[in-house]
Amino acid sequence: MNSIIMRNIFDLSVGESAKILGFENGKIADIFGSMGLCTGQNICLISKSGTVVIGLNFRTIAIGRSLAGRIYV
Repeated sequence: MNSIIMRNIFDLSVGESAKILGFENGKIADIFGSMGLCTGQNICLISKSGTVVIGLNFRTIAIGRSLAGRIYV
């Protein structure tokens, strides 16, 4: 049986790019959707010391650590 290992943003290295595969739940998906983050988008991890900073479509978005851990890539 194949098991899929879900990674979150914290599993990325700074500078690494990944595709958003999903969110922890629907409420979290709604929160991120209001920021323009959706399943299928490519992001780049810019920083994860303190606030998590990602790059998305020529934008830079800062996310609190607790919310960032709920983004699966």
